[in-house]
Amino acid sequence: FYIYERDKLDPEPRKLLIISFILGALSIFPAVLLELGGEKYLGFHQGDMLETAKYALMIGFAEEICKYVFVIWFAYP
Repeated sequence: FYIYERDKLDPEPRKLLIISFILGALSIFPAVLLELGGEKYLGFHQGDMLETAKYALMIGFAEEICKYVFVIWFAYP
């Protein structure tokens, strides 16, 4: 909201921002499916520090890619 109010020259339409935000939140569901599939496919086990790093990379990658796909699909048809 702060950045939106400060952008006086060329602000994005409020409706576009709200829908993009909602789509970003909804992108969690396919990301969870990717994470669970990656967990099964890669055979991660809990407790190892290397496994923790793998989880962080896999979860971050899946969630950010899903958000990117949802927002690009909506904002740039």
